[in-house]
Amino acid sequence: MLLRIIFIAFVAIANISLATSTQLIEDPLSISPISHQSAMFSALELHDMGDLGTQEIQYVVNCQNQTMSLTGFAVITPSGRVTSNDTNVNSNSISFYKPTYEHDVRILHQACGEASVRKAMK
Repeated sequence: MLLRIIFIAFVAIANISLATSTQLIEDPLSISPISHQSAMFSALELHDMGDLGTQEIQYVVNCQNQTMSLTGFAVITPSGRVTSNDTNVNSNSISFYKPTYEHDVRILHQACGEASVRKAMK
């Protein structure tokens, strides 16, 4: 009986883990242009956290020099929105970095296209 309970618990944990990792891959990323002349784009990433709410992460991507900046983070819950910063951020007051993590390179790729990934990985 104890082995059966352990097996059921293992299966449940494995399913939750698989659902969580699948959710991270499938979360939407919305890209919109800020300035076509300077190749600047805004990227909005949403992560559903179930009953806890939704994470909203905002980036600015500069395709000319293959850099990006994390410009906002908020958690939206049924009781309201909790944010980490002022929502009136402009591109002159933020700090850009060269993406190295796969997650950031993916965002750069989606905002700027295939050639951007090759440049970012160099």
